[in-house]
Amino acid sequence: MTDVRLALTGFGNVGRGVAEILRQNGDRYFDAYGLRLVLTGVADRGGAAVSRAGLLPADLIAAKQEHGTVAGVAGGHAGLAGDAFLDAAGAQVLLEGASTNFTDAEPGWSYAQGALRRGMDVVLASKGALVLHFDELMQGARQGGRLVRYSATIGAPLPILEIADRALIGVRILELQGIVNATANQILSLMSEGATYEEGVLAAQEAGIAETDPTLDVDGWDAAAKAVILARALFGAPLALDDVERQGIRGISTPDLENAKQAGQTYKLIARVVRDGNSVRATVSPERRPHSDPLGRLRGQEMGVVFKTDLLGDVTTTVEGTGGPSTALTVLRDVVNLARERGWTS
Repeated sequence: MTDVRLALTGFGNVGRGVAEILRQNGDRYFDAYGLRLVLTGVADRGGAAVSRAGLLPADLIAAKQEHGTVAGVAGGHAGLAGDAFLDAAGAQVLLEGASTNFTDAEPGWSYAQGALRRGMDVVLASKGALVLHFDELMQGARQGGRLVRYSATIGAPLPILEIADRALIGVRILELQGIVNATANQILSLMSEGATYEEGVLAAQEAGIAETDPTLDVDGWDAAAKAVILARALFGAPLALDDVERQGIRGISTPDLENAKQAGQTYKLIARVVRDGNSVRATVSPERRPHSDPLGRLRGQEMGVVFKTDLLGDVTTTVEGTGGPSTALTVLRDVVNLARERGWTS
């Protein structure tokens, strides 16, 4: 048995999802992989809880519900954050899931840097550091002999990186196109069934997949950020967020959807990353797709991607279950795969 000490930043849907999975199914990781996944530190906006012996996920969940912060557990520390939190947690792996932005990527960027300086591996669920500092982050990891994993940032739980790295060996990816934002797909699906845009947004918020301010989802920023990460990870292209030609779904009207429906089509918000000669370009925009199309058939919170390749043609993967629990599962999937590379699994 190998203990893997985890420090978790952020205790929103994803962080709570990680704690809930470990509470209910922690034994599954031990039985299948010989790993005991131990939370030694959890931080949120109110402070942190730390214990080198391990925190009980049930206690963290209860403290968040009762006090609004994990610092409410017995022995919690209001205001504990940053390097002081990382030092106190004494973890091997940072799970970075704090709220992010695309202006300075904080607090995730500082947490990732601090973890690498301490010889920790990093698993990212937040996108800011990857969008703004991809090369610097990966260079810092290589120099320190550390690993950075980020499957949860690009359409979790889709296994995009796993397919590209392990299944498409010897194949050149010419283009990737996908539905990588479940919120936009849910709204468009409901609108195609007769709901207004406002009703679609409200339903997505009630389902827990849309924020109070859904701007990042409906205006295509989230999908564009994922396109940037995919362009860097799969195509080696140093694109920035401003390089992505972006259009959201606010302009899609009921008549637009009705016209598409009469033609046997539907609207989908599609992210594309395309090799264009010696360059790579990325776009995010609504597209009309036939109902029989691999992406056009996806409804509600379903997501999927199509790899267009030189030797295999189209390779498609889709998923039905999305949201906080599936993203948390993807974070833990990255932990297990990281542990395999480290030789920690049985």
